[in-house]
Amino acid sequence: MKMKYIVISEEKGIFLGALSGYALFSKVNPLCMHSASGFDTLEQAQDFIKTNLPPLEDKVSYHPIPTYQDFVSCVDIIKQGYGKHTYNMMDYLDMPSESVH
Repeated sequence: MKMKYIVISEEKGIFLGALSGYALFSKVNPLCMHSASGFDTLEQAQDFIKTNLPPLEDKVSYHPIPTYQDFVSCVDIIKQGYGKHTYNMMDYLDMPSESVH
């Protein structure tokens, strides 16, 4: 297991990643993502926000999450007590088929 750092904005939720210059957060999740970008160190997370999202630098917090994956699953985030920030990420998890065969 490794430790990854996630970024949380009280206003926007969990930082999920960036696409074409736009920051994606869990409160508005148009790509239906169920995992968040995880940074290897606290310094990497802070540097990313400082460089790419400077207006948010003083409005986010950083949290360590133990995980086995490179991207941090909403399940791992909820297990660490940050479920209120995931919004609807859990809805996008793959579910096993419940159809009768």
